[in-house]
Amino acid sequence: GVNLPVLKDLLAGGGDLLLTCDTGITAHEPLAYAVAQGVDVLITDHHDLPETLPPALAAVNPKMLPADHPLRELPGVGVAYQLAALLYERAGRPEEAERLLDLVAIGIVADVAVLTGDTRYLLQRGLEVLRRADRLGLRVMMELTGLVPERLTEEHVAYLLAPRLNSLGRLDDATAGVEFLLTADLTQARTLATTMEGLNARRKLLCDQVAQAAIAQIEQDPTLLDYAALVLSHPAWPPGVVGVVAGHLAERYHRPTILIATPEGEMGRGSARSVPGCDIHAAIAAQRDLLVRFGGHPMAAGLTIAPERIPDFRRALSRTVREMCGDEPGRMAETLPIAAYLPLADLSLSLAESLERLAPFGPGHPPPTLATRGLRLRTHTPIGRTGEHLRLLVEDEAGTVQKVVWWQWNGAPLPTGRFDLAYTVRAGDYRGRREVQVEWVDARPAADEPPVSVRSSLAVNDWRPADDPHRTLERLRAAGDDLAVWAEGEGRSAVAGRHRYDLEPARTLVIWTAPPGPDELRDVLRRVSPAEVHLFGQLPVGGDDPKPFLE
Repeated sequence: GVNLPVLKDLLAGGGDLLLTCDTGITAHEPLAYAVAQGVDVLITDHHDLPETLPPALAAVNPKMLPADHPLRELPGVGVAYQLAALLYERAGRPEEAERLLDLVAIGIVADVAVLTGDTRYLLQRGLEVLRRADRLGLRVMMELTGLVPERLTEEHVAYLLAPRLNSLGRLDDATAGVEFLLTADLTQARTLATTMEGLNARRKLLCDQVAQAAIAQIEQDPTLLDYAALVLSHPAWPPGVVGVVAGHLAERYHRPTILIATPEGEMGRGSARSVPGCDIHAAIAAQRDLLVRFGGHPMAAGLTIAPERIPDFRRALSRTVREMCGDEPGRMAETLPIAAYLPLADLSLSLAESLERLAPFGPGHPPPTLATRGLRLRTHTPIGRTGEHLRLLVEDEAGTVQKVVWWQWNGAPLPTGRFDLAYTVRAGDYRGRREVQVEWVDARPAADEPPVSVRSSLAVNDWRPADDPHRTLERLRAAGDDLAVWAEGEGRSAVAGRHRYDLEPARTLVIWTAPPGPDELRDVLRRVSPAEVHLFGQLPVGGDDPKPFLE
């Protein structure tokens, strides 16, 4: 956040403009101080709005937009990019904004942003820029981690690039990260990349230690699990890693989790992570009388609290979470949507690569969940530094065997007898070889009754590999007049397409540009109610105009 003592030191050195990024929307005291010193303040932030805004020349925050606006879910990096893009445009150099999109992609993934509307579109474009590896520092990091730039996905950003960049701010000085991303000096890039490699290894070790200590607290005092929210604290926990561990514990115990570092003689600094369907920021806000400060959004938040108030905070927060989300918020969903039931023999590399054309995946746009019935567990082997993950071999009724990875297994009970497995499929690189990677999602005992097969009557034609999509579209138009063309972005007029809100019922639907997200796709299918769909999936040209949002 905006730290008042640090801000005073900065302003003592001069300056007449203060620009915030991903923070500031609740920083009333420090920003009031800056304004009193005659400094112009410009806030760019995406966190939930307070009841009153702090003093500022301008505040740019997508939470001020309507709930259905495509820019509404922008993370902090997306807000900063929209401002930078507008400044480049007004300087007569709009094309230069594209070179920033690799950083936007990293920020979107690292912030676990909801991938809807323009957030997902910016991630798509940013991944394309990342695959070019134009930025020297990132190219060196990819070489160090063995990552092939052309095959980079959002998962590589989440598990390889972002943690290393984050390690600087968590355990050292984040200023070095700016130098790393801007440097044109190969020696400096390699030195900083090596430093981050060491810090990331230390971060992993600290995360393991904090997680083990947190689990030990729960084992020693099982009544902690009687609360709807899990709140733990310790004086030796490093504040920079408690958020990561809180996320793992929220998944493990199916409830919002807050870990608080309470160094001797200091205020406690906590990080919260939630579960789908439970707004942890709103729950924390209801306890504002117990806190020094707080901020965040529905899935993650931060807070400062006096250590002696933690027990009262735990009780009050749990009452609020129970009222808002029930006793076990993480178990609210009783059914898991399954895209298709398949025999293991169908899990080919070709299928995995086809599914990846729907990427990037993340919150708001999860990968399709597949399932196979009647499996048996043949072998299982713990993997990872502490055995927190599990590699399994499963066999279906036809005798086909498949390797499955269960991330964050953490000793959970394994199925006995035959079971149905829900999983996701990705195309992975293992020791330089492309292969299918099957990832465990959930399991249940197999039912005795035979499976029921449900087939959709909607005919879908995939034209994404077409050499000349425009000519193909012309042929479709010539073949029949009851046809609706859905297109987004500036290229809509080139194909005489319509925005999703302007579509009308038709027998045939042409999906010219890639849908912004699954909710928008479902809405269009309901609106048009077609018998036949032709999928082209072109990337939109341009996007929603950011000027009204920024101005």
